[in-house]
Amino acid sequence: MTAVGTAAARYVIVGNSAAGLSAAEAIREADPRGEITILSDEDRPAYSRIFLPDLIAGKIDFGRMTMRRPDFCSRLGVDLRLGQAVTRVDVRERRVELAGGRSLAYDRLLLATGALPVPLDVPGGDLAGVTGLHAYEDAMIILERTRRSEDGPGSAVVVGGGPVSIKTAEALYKVGQKVTVVVSSPAILSRTADALAADLLARRMDEAGVRVLTGRNVATVEGDRDGGVKAVVLDDGETVRATVVVVGKGVRPNLSLAAGAGLKCGRGILVSPRLETEAPGVYAAGDVAETPVGGRTVVNTMWPNAVAQGRTAGHNMAGAAEDSPVSIRSNAGTFFGLTLATVGQTETRPGQTELVRGDGSAAAGGHYEKVILDERGALAGAVLVGRVDSVGFLRWCLSRGVPMDRVRPHLIEPGFRYSAVLAQAPGRAG
Repeated sequence: MTAVGTAAARYVIVGNSAAGLSAAEAIREADPRGEITILSDEDRPAYSRIFLPDLIAGKIDFGRMTMRRPDFCSRLGVDLRLGQAVTRVDVRERRVELAGGRSLAYDRLLLATGALPVPLDVPGGDLAGVTGLHAYEDAMIILERTRRSEDGPGSAVVVGGGPVSIKTAEALYKVGQKVTVVVSSPAILSRTADALAADLLARRMDEAGVRVLTGRNVATVEGDRDGGVKAVVLDDGETVRATVVVVGKGVRPNLSLAAGAGLKCGRGILVSPRLETEAPGVYAAGDVAETPVGGRTVVNTMWPNAVAQGRTAGHNMAGAAEDSPVSIRSNAGTFFGLTLATVGQTETRPGQTELVRGDGSAAAGGHYEKVILDERGALAGAVLVGRVDSVGFLRWCLSRGVPMDRVRPHLIEPGFRYSAVLAQAPGRAG
């Protein structure tokens, strides 16, 4: 793999998170001489946003959230500019304009601008104490609001029933808040897990004293005399007291720079299989990229996907011609003491086969496993509760279309040895 041209290539990466850092590492592997600049609108080192609920719960401090060692940029010869927002991209002149009026030229540009939380678009949705949980500053707002109650436990409302919302509800519960979760869908985790796994988790939350209201929406947010939130009013008229409202209604790709530059966008920035936009030298990766998969395009906001796409984009920026990895949806975590992991599909479609063991009950040892095979017998997805050690293996099989016919009878057996599949698979994992 060779660097771009004969002079030192100028690489600019907008975004200092999973995709951007992975791209910088890949560029430096391929091009020892290139000039790499990372621009970040945040003024702190790159950190894992998935740990923000743990920060609220007091389980970790910020230092344990950082994604790379302090000497990461110096070792790689990367010019990291924190607190430096990009205001405009000029794809014709190959320059990015920075806040404050300066600009920076590039030969290759990566837009790794991530995604932004969907706001609560109701009257009072802009009151103090109504916030997402996407950045460190959001966590600080939440912690400050939880300390406001002077007459017993404070009250918090979490809007949304996805993994981040549930983890945030757990963090608020652990710091002594009376928590209510408001979900517009008929169940929590409606886009993440199947009905049985969601019900198992809902029961755990109920046992902890966390109230879960499904099929409900926030109609308005009421404020106090100081301009802060004091309650939410639901669409059925019920009023729920709250000193903090955490909005977890999903995220949307941050398209402001791409749209301003005239790049083609759908839900995300439209890119080729090699993560190139239609503008020469401009790439996109991570939560902001919309990639082609099997005749359609998808946005995958999973952290492993951002890392993999960043690496592919970095190699291609430095002269390679790699296609981006298959976009696989996968989640894993422990919520209210229940360990849950999913990969690919979570609900079985007509014509597909479902293999199930256990139901999560005490009689089943708290375990539940469901593996879904498509019409050809290939893996389509899985839901795991309790014992989730096979999720990495299943993700690998799904990404490579590994035939499952020989091991199908054993897939949900306790102690199944994954080497049985790896031995028969073409292009073994490496």
